Parts: sequence; C-alpha cells; structure tokens
Amino acid sequence: MCHPLAGSRQDAEWLCLFPYQPVDQLHDGYRHTGPITAIRRRHTSPGSDADGGIWRPFADGTPGCCIGTRRLLKHVVGNHVVFEEVHENLGLNFRYSWRTSTEFGFVRTATLENVGSREIAVELVDGLQNVCPSGVSLATYRQASCLADAYKHNEYDAATRMGIYSLTAQILDRAEAAEVLQATTVWCRGLPGAVVFLSPDGLHAFYEGGTPAPDSLCTGQRGNYFVFSPLRLAPGEARSWDLVADVGRTHAQVAALRHQLADDAPLQQVLEEAIHRDHEELLRNVASADGLQATGSQLATSHHLANVLFNNMRGGVAGENYLVESHDFLAFVAGRNHAVENAERAFLYGLPERIDYTELLALA
Repeated sequence: MCHPLAGSRQDAEWLCLFPYQPVDQLHDGYRHTGPITAIRRRHTSPGSDADGGIWRPFADGTPGCCIGTRRLLKHVVGNHVVFEEVHENLGLNFRYSWRTSTEFGFVRTATLENVGSREIAVELVDGLQNVCPSGVSLATYRQASCLADAYKHNEYDAATRMGIYSLTAQILDRAEAAEVLQATTVWCRGLPGAVVFLSPDGLHAFYEGGTPAPDSLCTGQRGNYFVFSPLRLAPGEARSWDLVADVGRTHAQVAALRHQLADDAPLQQVLEEAIHRDHEELLRNVASADGLQATGSQLATSHHLANVLFNNMRGGVAGENYLVESHDFLAFVAGRNHAVENAERAFLYGLPERIDYTELLALA
C-alpha cells in the first residue's frame, strides 16, 4: 500500500479513499485529510487539577500536538505500516496501523494503552477526514474541488454504524441525467456505544470542551467519519478498535455489508482472517519470482524481497508455474509476427492444449 493519504484500489482516477495528490500536498493537507485522533483527559472529580487539554498525536504545529517519543514501523513486505507516539505526561501510548484486505478494503487499527501507574479516564475522537466518494476524476479534484464537494452526499446508517459516501449525480457539464452507482463505506468496530458524527462541527465542539452530537446526514460538504467515546484505562490496560473503509461499492455490496454488520456474530476474527489470507497471497506472489530467498544478511534479504515485489507490481508474474494456454500463445504469435506463424505453422498448431512457457524459451 502507498501513503495512507493516497490510498486507492486499482484505479487512482475514480477509486480513491482520499484525494490522490503528490506527496508534498499530502504533508500539507494532513490537517483536513486522512486519519485524525484527539484525546482529552477527563476530570475525575469537581475541582480536580487533572489536565483537561487536548492531545492530538502526530499533529505537528497544531494546538494539542505532543512531540513525544515516536516510532514508525513497516513490515518488510510493505503491506503493514504502524505509527506510534507516547505522551509521557499523560502516561498514554497511542498507535495505529494501516493494513489492506481484498474483501474489506483499507483497515486502520488503533490502540490506546495506559503505560502509567494510575488509572486514567479520557474522551476520544478518532476518524477519517475528507473521505472521497466514487466517481470524481482527478482533474475535478485538482481544478474544481469545491464543485465536487457540492455534489457529495454523506449519510450514516444508525443500525450498523456505517457511513456511506456518494454523489447525488455525475459531475457533468452537459444537460443530461447521469447517476454514480457506487459509493465509499466506512465503519467502526471495537468501540461499543460510541457516538458517530459526520460534520466537522462536532469536532470543533469537542475541541471547545463539549460533546459531539450524532449526525445522520451531511450534504454539500466533504465527507468525514468520526467516533466519540469515553474510555477508562487501568495501568497496563489497552483498548483497540478498527476503522474499515472501502471504495467503489455497488448497491448490492453495500446491502451485503450492511447485513454482515447487523449480524450479532463478532467481526474481529473474520476481519483478521481476511487480512491474513491476503498477506499469504502476497507472499506467494513474491515467492513465485524467487523473492523469498534468504542470505546471511537480513538487510540484503529485505532488499531483494522489495526489489522482486516492485518488479512483480510493475510487470506481473507468470501464473500457474509458467503454464500457458496454447491458443493464447498462437493468437499472440499470429498478431505479432505473421512470418514466424507461417514458417512454424506445423510446430505451432501441433502444440498441446497447455504448454510450459520455459520449454518454448528453450526451443527458441
């Protein structure tokens, strides 16, 4: 997965989770785009001198930022990135990771841990800002982003705590009716009873010491998904939750997801198994091009794996151990080189139904 703020599935033109931008603009836009977390310590008793300020992890240069101890970790395969920051004064450790799943999309798992010696009570806002609906081109975002916002329809399904982000119509400069039949979805798992709100007004209310009010519909503005939850953590205790987002979902897929979320069965195991399956599939892809070779140097081993992975992403790999369908090979030769087809007609049309591509290379 690329930079979390530039995440897309297959097509950056229409299937972005956040506006697809160059890396310098990603760094400039973190205040209004991508993940956001705000933590406020709750006063435990009237007249308490407990710190009631806002802590915003990773938000450099903004009120509430805390340049404490930070770490950035990445899995050697590149499909798991972890951000971590410790607030020494509060005794809190916050970390979140990005992972991906073919079935569920982008998975952001966050954990808040009490690393101090006393129990602590906090109020938490966590979420995603500037979530993109399907159907907005890169050119529109870069040249008429305000116009794109005017077409956005952001709604919340209270039964499943799922946000649905779509366009009221295609953005066209022609007098014709055109619909966008796909949507982006965001849902939360792990914070039962949390308040979900879509408007930045709730975020501002939290910054001013209030409690965000739930939203069910926000139109004509950027899409956001925020959860508000009070937490109480004993020393050494940690609480984890997931924000799961996907793009390009059809009506049928949204309905199926809604049914799945409404089911009483826990989703944690299902979600982790889906992520693990995709991780194993990625390893098999790399292994098919000898990318899992190991040497005495861990750095050289990791470097080789990364090289093979990027080569596979750029050029693909031969499927089924280099077995190819002979009719596909014949069509390729006929379309690319009529002279070879005519000269080797007897050989080419005498091939078995499936043939090992390495044998063809040896014959060549």
